[in-house]
Amino acid sequence: SDVCSSDLDVVVRDGIRVTSVVRSIVDAAEAGTAPDQIATAVTQAVERGMATESRLLAAAQERGGRVERLVRRALQQRSTT
Repeated sequence: SDVCSSDLDVVVRDGIRVTSVVRSIVDAAEAGTAPDQIATAVTQAVERGMATESRLLAAAQERGGRVERLVRRALQQRSTT
């Protein structure tokens, strides 16, 4: 959706309001971005401290379907590497 569902979806960077990393990842997954790109984004976001596994999973569960599957798969791959 075009409307942010909570204040957690928006952050301020250099004085500009932008969507959070978590929101951007789940939006991209919902929009049909390739699974390998979602996996890379999830891995980088967690490793760089920009998102937590629990927040990513919660946001993905809110969207359900493809989004949840992609994020779950990416988090599982992270834990096995």
